[in-house]
Amino acid sequence: MEAERINHFRDTVLASSDGVRAKKWLLAYHRDVVQSKENVHRSFKRKEIFVNGQAIEETRILREGDVVEVNYNQTMEEKTRMENVDLDIRYQDEHLAVVWKAPGQNFGDYEKAILYALNLDHDTMQCVFMLQKAGSGLLIIAKSEKIQKALLDIYESGNMTMGMSVVCHGNVPNDFLSTVPDLGNVVVLNNVDLTEAMENEDEEDLSVIARTRARPFDLESIIRSITVETITRSNQANYLSTLHLDLQTPLQNSEIRRLFYLTGYPIIGKSIYTRYLKSSSKKGLCMSLTHLGFVHPVTQQPLEFKNAEPVKFAHLRERETKFWQRRRDAEEEQLKYAGVDEVDRGDTNKPLAYVLGEKRFYGLCFKVNESCLVPRPSSEILVEAVLEYLPQEKQTTRVLDVGTGCGNLLLSVLHNSPQSRGVGVDISKAALEVATQNAQLLGLEDRVGWLCKDMALMEDPVQLYDILVCNPPYLHRKTTKKEAQQMARLSHEPAEALFAGEEGFEFYRILHSIAHRLVCQHNGRVILECGKGMMDKVKDIWSDWKVLEVRKDRQGWDRCLVLSNENGVDRLKVQKRVKKRRTALILYMVFTVIKEDLRYNLLEFELILLKHSLTHDFTLFANRILNLWDRYSGQADV
Repeated sequence: MEAERINHFRDTVLASSDGVRAKKWLLAYHRDVVQSKENVHRSFKRKEIFVNGQAIEETRILREGDVVEVNYNQTMEEKTRMENVDLDIRYQDEHLAVVWKAPGQNFGDYEKAILYALNLDHDTMQCVFMLQKAGSGLLIIAKSEKIQKALLDIYESGNMTMGMSVVCHGNVPNDFLSTVPDLGNVVVLNNVDLTEAMENEDEEDLSVIARTRARPFDLESIIRSITVETITRSNQANYLSTLHLDLQTPLQNSEIRRLFYLTGYPIIGKSIYTRYLKSSSKKGLCMSLTHLGFVHPVTQQPLEFKNAEPVKFAHLRERETKFWQRRRDAEEEQLKYAGVDEVDRGDTNKPLAYVLGEKRFYGLCFKVNESCLVPRPSSEILVEAVLEYLPQEKQTTRVLDVGTGCGNLLLSVLHNSPQSRGVGVDISKAALEVATQNAQLLGLEDRVGWLCKDMALMEDPVQLYDILVCNPPYLHRKTTKKEAQQMARLSHEPAEALFAGEEGFEFYRILHSIAHRLVCQHNGRVILECGKGMMDKVKDIWSDWKVLEVRKDRQGWDRCLVLSNENGVDRLKVQKRVKKRRTALILYMVFTVIKEDLRYNLLEFELILLKHSLTHDFTLFANRILNLWDRYSGQADV
């Protein structure tokens, strides 16, 4: 075994640390050495920490001037940590061992754990092949260089049998291998997010880029055959396929993942060339080497090892099936409510609301079609917020719904607030036609108006609104594009109502630039829906407005932001300033027309216009204009 590594240091206790216990002092000032509470606790037990030359307990109270000396045994600490690694040894003799590696174990640490467990020398012990950190499976350990070479010959010559269990997105056909297109020239990473690999520092993942760019794809060197074991349902993936792969050797983990990724059936995981399931994002990589067979290089005895698929695979399928069934049952209830016993949905990704032509929202039924978004239950929190923040002292309150779609937000508010009137704005004429129908069906057509307009081009209203509510487009197309199943579902809904530029924040900025002209200064409110993880950035965009409340949706996400202009500028002053600037512009145009007949220094006049029209007091500006007029009007032939 390697020589012990001792990390030695000496330090003197300062007056500011007088009376502090030794353990707390070490963690505060020397955590780079001791690293954690558990580590420093074990170091005290090993009698590696001294004060004034004497070994101490961790509860020792330090005094100013005490000399603390530490001989931190990194080798012992590492050994203790490695001994706690769970090792599952399936076979062992004097020449080799076969072990089961659980998912989540760093391969380098796992090798060290084997060294300590089997009492082997680092120079002679070798794993015949590697499994990545997120993966699980059977491993062969050679206990000498001679055995390692013999096992490598078996492995690289194709005389070792390997079987792998994987769970993929989609419905993989039984004749999958015969349908794989020519991928020989596909050698680059297409739309693959490297963030996860970088964060996990998975060596096998980080080397994928170089390998996939360096050589073409060779299907025959990867997989011998595929058996489809089960097909189950999933909301996100539609189908999940559990496969058994009979592999070629040498084992090519990254190429297996790339094969299924490029053919549209990515393996579930968060590594390169995989795709995770949102409802099961912490389940890790669904890839496990469950079968291993070879002839012992010394005894010539055939050895074969089989392991059942990891339990988490079954849990994942059960969870996804349960969620799918729950959604299916809810849809059947909607069909019954609509008086439809049976319907051919055709495209299973098409929202049921479009099939039925209606969707319930906030206790009401709204007509919908593919010109408008399907109302989401998570948006009902906006209606609740609007109803609570409507000023009660007014006989009539005014609500503006920007991006109204089928009108579900605005009409839900008006239905539950008889004293309110509202205007719905949308860029889509077709969506407003649906909203108009919904207003008529709910008997609200006398209290609502519709405006076909781009929100960025909205003009000042005759009368300001008490509340502006908006569920803007906030999906980032580049991010969403990576989720093929999500894109398939969203493809039926209008893109202009879903996607926004500036990483999804485009319309929050646009709305911020115009909101002060639309809502009342006193008791006026802006109520916004925010996407997952977007709340803090939206607050930054609206930093000159006061945040009254953040509300969570049913799933616990920060969804609804309630704002007030109490911290913002005085909108009446802004409006007056705009009028002054318009007046200044009119005066400038008048003088420009007659300036050829005015006998004075035109440059001086124009400088005064520029200086005072936009930034200085308008009264001073007007007085200077009048003085100039009095001065030169008598000399001009007007």
